[in-house]
Amino acid sequence: MTDSSAALAVTVYRLKERLDSIQDEVNSLQAVVNGHSSLGADLADLTQRVRALVAAVEERDTQAPAPVWSGLTAAEHDAQFRQLAVFVDQHLRVTYGDYLEEVLHACWPQHPGALWELGNLHAEWDRVYRGERPSLAGALTWHDRWLPGVRSRLAVTMRDCQENRCRLQRPQVPGGWGTR
Repeated sequence: MTDSSAALAVTVYRLKERLDSIQDEVNSLQAVVNGHSSLGADLADLTQRVRALVAAVEERDTQAPAPVWSGLTAAEHDAQFRQLAVFVDQHLRVTYGDYLEEVLHACWPQHPGALWELGNLHAEWDRVYRGERPSLAGALTWHDRWLPGVRSRLAVTMRDCQENRCRLQRPQVPGGWGTR
């Protein structure tokens, strides 16, 4: 055998040893996989459980009571309205004035739809921000989903209203919407 043939034979022998070693590793891994034939099903089950847990947490987090405007006594209505007015005047108009300027007019209390929209927005804001550690996901959702949604619905509810003239222009009735 020539030196080059001998060198080639040694190289081939080493490659065969390496191939045998790799085959042994593959066989070991195959045995592990075969021993865990339900691994894929277990992972799918775990994924489903995690999704259910996330959905349950999201559901729990959104179970704060929504404000209701119908069926309230005059005193309950006034108390709820005062809280909402503080939120609108001291938070929304200050923080989001430019964003809401075209749709949130001074006559908003005369519009039942605006009371419901702004009341729900306030309740969600309280749910997200009033805790010890406000939720970042909740805050981002409030800004990305709830505030723009309320803004677009207020635009419809208060269409044709201007800062000094409400489209409703109805006479003031004691105990009616125009007196609040």
